Amino acid sequence: MTYIASKFSRFLIVFGMLIFFAVPLKADPVVLFAATPGANPMLNIMTLQQFIVGTTNANGTLTVVLHNASNFTFLDFHFVTMGIQSAPWTGNGLPFFGDFTSTNSSIDFVTGGTGTGIPPSTVFTVTFTGFLPNTIIRGTATVPEPATLLLLGTGLAGIAFKVRKRLKQKTPDVDG
Repeated sequence: MTYIASKFSRFLIVFGMLIFFAVPLKADPVVLFAATPGANPMLNIMTLQQFIVGTTNANGTLTVVLHNASNFTFLDFHFVTMGIQSAPWTGNGLPFFGDFTSTNSSIDFVTGGTGTGIPPSTVFTVTFTGFLPNTIIRGTATVPEPATLLLLGTGLAGIAFKVRKRLKQKTPDVDG
């Protein structure tokens, strides 16, 4: 009888601890992208400056329809808040972004190996869930700079020149 009573008391203690610690937990902040062709955009992104995406509601959620109104393909997209969330942000940027890095106050989506970026004139939806209520979320889109592309191109041309020069030096002259 004492064996059953001790097992039951252990069960009640564990159950009470679960209730006590599980109630104040909130969901982790999550950011999701989705392509939504034909939707009416709420916000046109024409510049690469930081902009206010919106403010989360009392439940900590925000859904916003955005439109790439620039002439550039966005290769990275960054979201940030002034406040610290309860956990690091998580997300899914597919089909646009293949990878992300995050902290408790920001998330950076990058094209990675499977992402394509967000082409011009694309309408897309971004959903934020699990955030603190009334959180102001800011966003920034980035594109590669022309100087970076020029530097990459000249570097690749220099490597190709060096390899070609090396191959010419290794080729034996056949006099015959």
